[in-house]
Amino acid sequence: MGSIRTFSSTVIRITSCRLCNVEKRRRLNAAILILLLSGALPNHACANAPAFIASSVALLALAPILTLAPISTLAPISTSAPISASSTSDLVGNIVAIEGSAPVSVSAAIGTASLETEKRAGAVRAQLRDMATLLLLVSPDSDGRLRDVVVSMDLDERALMRDIALLGETWQALGLGSQHLSHQGLNHHELNNNDLTIGPESAVPTPADESAQVDLESATGNHQLTQEASPERAGEAELAATLRALEPDGDYPALMRQIRHLLQLAAADWPSLTLEQPLRPGDTFFEMQTLITMLQALAEASSDPLSDGQAITETGYYDGALVEAVKAFQRRHGLSQDGVIGPKTLKWLNMTPKARATLLARGYVKKTRESRALPESYVLVNIPGFSLALVDRGNTVLSSRVIVGKLSRKTPLLESEISAVVVNPSWRVPRRLVKQDVLPKVARDGSYLAHKGFIVTDYDGVEVHETPAFFQQAALGAFPYRLEQRPGDHNSLGRFKLHFANDDSIYLHDTPEKHLYGRANRALSSGCVRVEKIAELADWFARNRVTDARRWQQTLAEPHTTRWFSMKQTMPVRFVYWTSWIDSEGRAQYRDDIYGLL
Repeated sequence: MGSIRTFSSTVIRITSCRLCNVEKRRRLNAAILILLLSGALPNHACANAPAFIASSVALLALAPILTLAPISTLAPISTSAPISASSTSDLVGNIVAIEGSAPVSVSAAIGTASLETEKRAGAVRAQLRDMATLLLLVSPDSDGRLRDVVVSMDLDERALMRDIALLGETWQALGLGSQHLSHQGLNHHELNNNDLTIGPESAVPTPADESAQVDLESATGNHQLTQEASPERAGEAELAATLRALEPDGDYPALMRQIRHLLQLAAADWPSLTLEQPLRPGDTFFEMQTLITMLQALAEASSDPLSDGQAITETGYYDGALVEAVKAFQRRHGLSQDGVIGPKTLKWLNMTPKARATLLARGYVKKTRESRALPESYVLVNIPGFSLALVDRGNTVLSSRVIVGKLSRKTPLLESEISAVVVNPSWRVPRRLVKQDVLPKVARDGSYLAHKGFIVTDYDGVEVHETPAFFQQAALGAFPYRLEQRPGDHNSLGRFKLHFANDDSIYLHDTPEKHLYGRANRALSSGCVRVEKIAELADWFARNRVTDARRWQQTLAEPHTTRWFSMKQTMPVRFVYWTSWIDSEGRAQYRDDIYGLL
């Protein structure tokens, strides 16, 4: 009965508002999804949403518009254009459509001075609902007040300001307090101010009121209003500025596009695909429609073959456009782009939209919080992303694939300062790696040490010269020797090493095994990070940071001479663990939790 009362009170509030019928329809449509996803209505109501509405005689005419669309009819995620009103009328966080398009950012939602007060307040409420939904995905056990914000339809200014303050506190607790918004800014507009009411009972402005409007873009930029501005417009401008300041920086608008779409998908049951063995291009397949439905629902409009909703003829064979769509799906998940649906691809296909939305939300908070702590210039390694970025004064000047530590020898999260570049490094093999990696190979082939350029010394530093048979036998015992690999083509560190202080003897370096960069899963090393574009990275340091750039070229011509180059200025290096993010084109990227840290 509680859910029925909640729903009934929501219906009464909407129908009693002084709004046009179109606006009422939009609000009722979105209210059902909000109540369903928040748990206020039972899940079976999804299939019977029209019946809930039809129970109210006053709303019989509205029942047809409340039917939820099946997943197969949903449009792909757009990563460029704003979402249209027609595709968002059922989305959580988009009750009010603003002149034909849903709010993507605060500026877009409330920056047009000609919008009616009611719609302005609705846009603010929609943004608050978006933020609260995101925060609940990050911390499902958060204060129950956040859930109230998700289902709230209160457009009273005092309620809006109260919820803005709540969200500001929540962002702050997550380490994402606005860089533009102070507590003074939150409280500047008194919550008990009765001069302005922009709730459901406010009237739509008359044409005469239009002359009193101000440019909200300029008003929110400096909090100054013209003398002609009415108190109502002043309050709206201040509310707009406060909410704009609350909105997180970075990828937030693109993130919310993705989350809205995923939560729309979550309103219906997500299909499950079952395979007894990997599905390869050309194989026969009898669950084709299920696969097509999944790929079309999760397609990215800017890149996926199925993003335009093209029809696929079901021939019973897995081929053509469907294979290309799977490859695009694999690319966004860091998988081998071979079109083969194996266990890893199947796992990501079967992941529910709610689980995806949760991954994105939590990944966004983690990435944004850690990015704010980065300096202006740095080298960043994303371990599960198998990637490195060199950023100079805020601009990414180099990106590279990397190889990181395998599960048994994890690459650690760390912060340090690159202090030297080593050209033609030698490698003093740690005792642990001697036992785990080198000795098993020597036991099979006593000439391995000579072939790979190792120098063998005793614990007094005296070089040991023995036969391959001697070393092969010694490898089966305690092996009381140290190993150092000379510079050269076989050196495990390759041509370059970037040195930085840390407790784990970790560094960035080259490798002679270039073919390993072609693998999708590059958790292959003993903990250090191998960089595919190490030569370009070292060259940038030679041109911008090393103290003796003149000697650099000379050293490159001497492949067997080791030389350390110190820095005029050290470079910060950070190792992070980001498994989901929004890329530069607005697409959602997902990666496996390779170390099981999440």
